[in-house]
Amino acid sequence: MTGLPKKRVLRGCWRRVKSLAAASRRFVHVRVLGRKIRPEDILPPTKFVRLKHCCVDIDETAQFVLDGILTLGCKAFADSALETRFFVGPNAKVTVAGDFSVNNGSDIRVLANGVLALNEGFCNDGVQIVCAKNVTIGRGCAIARDVIIRDYDAHQLVGHGHEMAKDIVIGEHVWIGTRAMILKGVTIGDNTIIGAGSVVVHDIPGNSLTVGSPAGTLE
Repeated sequence: MTGLPKKRVLRGCWRRVKSLAAASRRFVHVRVLGRKIRPEDILPPTKFVRLKHCCVDIDETAQFVLDGILTLGCKAFADSALETRFFVGPNAKVTVAGDFSVNNGSDIRVLANGVLALNEGFCNDGVQIVCAKNVTIGRGCAIARDVIIRDYDAHQLVGHGHEMAKDIVIGEHVWIGTRAMILKGVTIGDNTIIGAGSVVVHDIPGNSLTVGSPAGTLE
C-alpha cells in the first residue's frame, strides 16, 4: 500500500467490508419474490430450524403446515460448508407431521402448486427431492445418501406428449438405500427396503426387499 493516501486505503477497505457483509446477508436470509427477510418473519423458528450453510427460497404464496420440527442442514462434520438447498415455489405446500431432518448437501425443490408431505424421519447427505405434483414420505422413513426422488420429468420429448408429473407415495418405515432413484407414479408399501442403486419405476408392495434397475421384489 506504499504511496497510497491513508484515507483512500481506509475507504477501499470499508467498501470491501460492506460488500462482504451484504453477501453474507444474501446467503443467510430467505428471499421472497426478491425481498430478503428473516426466516422467522414467515415461519416459527421453533418449527423451522435452518442451520448454517442453508440456501432457502420460499415464495410468498407458499403454504406451510408445521405439526413437527423441520430441520435443514444437519451435518456430521461441524466445519463442513456443504450447502443445503430448500426451494418452495408459488402456491406450493409443505406439511410436516412429526420431526423431520435434512442433512447437508441435500436439494429439495417443491415447484409451483406441488405438495410435499414429510412425516417423522430423515434424509441423509446429498438427497434430491423434486416435487411438482405430490410427494408423500411416510412416518419413520430413512433415506440414505444421494437418493433421488422425482415425481416430475421436467420436460417433454419433442413430438411425444406424456404426463410429466405423477404422485409418489412412500409408506411408513421404508428404508431407501444409497443412490436409489424413486421416479414418478410410484407407491411403496410400508416396511419395505429399497436396495442401494435401485431404480424404482413401478409400485412396490409392503414388507418386501426390492433391488435392481428396474427394481424388482425379492421377498
